[in-house]
Amino acid sequence: MDRGSVTKVLLVEDDPQDAYLVTRALTRPSEFEFAIKTVGWLEEALGLIRREPFDIALLDLNLPDSTGPETVSKLQKAAPLLPILVLTGAETEDIAVETMRRGAQDCLLKGKSEPAVLRRVIRYAIERKGLLEHVIRQNERLKELDRLKSEFVSVVTHELRTPMTAMKISLSMLENGPPDLKHAENQESLQMLRRNTDRLMKLINEVLDVSRIESGRLQLNIQDTDIVGVIHEVMSLLSPLLRERQCQVSADVLDENIYAQCDREKIVQVLVNLVSNASLHNEPGLRITLGARHQGNQIRMWVADNGKGISEEEQKRIFQPYYQVRCQGETYTKGTGLGLAIARGMVKAHHKKLALKSKPGEGTEFSFELDALPVQDLKVERTKSWKMRDLVTTAELYDRRVRVQFKGMLFGVHIQTLLEIIQEVLSRWSPWMALDLSECTHIDSRGIGFLLECRALAMEFGGNTVLVSLAPNIKQVLLKIGLLNSVPHYLSLAAAMRAMKRESESSRKSSTRIFT
Repeated sequence: MDRGSVTKVLLVEDDPQDAYLVTRALTRPSEFEFAIKTVGWLEEALGLIRREPFDIALLDLNLPDSTGPETVSKLQKAAPLLPILVLTGAETEDIAVETMRRGAQDCLLKGKSEPAVLRRVIRYAIERKGLLEHVIRQNERLKELDRLKSEFVSVVTHELRTPMTAMKISLSMLENGPPDLKHAENQESLQMLRRNTDRLMKLINEVLDVSRIESGRLQLNIQDTDIVGVIHEVMSLLSPLLRERQCQVSADVLDENIYAQCDREKIVQVLVNLVSNASLHNEPGLRITLGARHQGNQIRMWVADNGKGISEEEQKRIFQPYYQVRCQGETYTKGTGLGLAIARGMVKAHHKKLALKSKPGEGTEFSFELDALPVQDLKVERTKSWKMRDLVTTAELYDRRVRVQFKGMLFGVHIQTLLEIIQEVLSRWSPWMALDLSECTHIDSRGIGFLLECRALAMEFGGNTVLVSLAPNIKQVLLKIGLLNSVPHYLSLAAAMRAMKRESESSRKSSTRIFT
């Protein structure tokens, strides 16, 4: 009870004289204010507490429709969280002990307590009931955590034993196999070792992530993030699992220019956890959608599926660490039960909420929001084109950054001319250059080498080069040779320009520090 607040009292008393005395005692001027409603029957009291909240009930044991300590039990059963203070005319300790055993907070003799004492006992009764309920809730929570952790230990034991057994067998084959063991068999054993090592590392990282989240030690690296790029990266990372589970995954993005301030790696992990969780806990053939939309100054992201859905009872527990949904007929649960807890913790670290919407038989949607970055308005300040056989090259200047687009076939016969063009652009326009290959239909080995030469030239001029809007066939070639691992690439021009602007500003700051 706080000073100045009004304490709502339900007085259950059938004797008008006793009711008057209690009301007069509580309505005397004091630092605490009481609002009192009086009823004379227990049934009236039960109906009243179902309609409106009260802070405490003052209960006479002997009413027209209920007598003795059983009256406490009936009221306690109807309102378990409501503190009860018994008022009785019987001066026996047995009644006091019995009523408190049945749930009352205290027991007072009618007409024998001073008004100040009655008010103080009411305050103490309310506080004791609150503390008791808190202890009960904490105890239930501890019991649930103990049960969940016991299940987790069982799951982890299984998860560790399986890859360790496979690794032991593979090592034994490699160590004790005959000298003429085929190279292919060696490769198969090594691949098994790698897969199981990855599986163990994933489990260890999940446990570490949960530990950091629960202890508040999860650190974020907030940066400008291309959300469309994040979605496509997640789809690429999970493509082996989604193929195995025969899942159809698609991106629902109307605008390529969606940027947010967030920890990119953490958001990738959130989406990976949500998508993999959906694929593993539904039947093969699931349809999954990853989406993103602008909503005012927020970016709303979601992962939706058309699976079997989640019951209301499961939704109350599904984000708890170590908890796993068991489907009918399953004897062993999939995963470790940490994926959703980690996803929620990482979203919460961004000061956002991971929401769940699901109905059995109607699919599931997880969603969250991130702080949006304004879409960059790109205006062309200068443009120039060069035509060659089977190739048109166009340069465009955007606020000290350049886009060079290649339309056609990028072959070795063009390279000498192209290097002269690139040198001119870098020296006269800007050393920060995005190479656009969206309309490049073919590229040969010399053309690939030219891309690297462009980057080396840009760095000589104090800038850098990125790739942007790769055509699918060109992307496959560059991925195959590993070029995309060493050269940054972006899905949209705006993303590339934003990245180069950030890098150029950082470069200028570094130069300033050197000369001051």
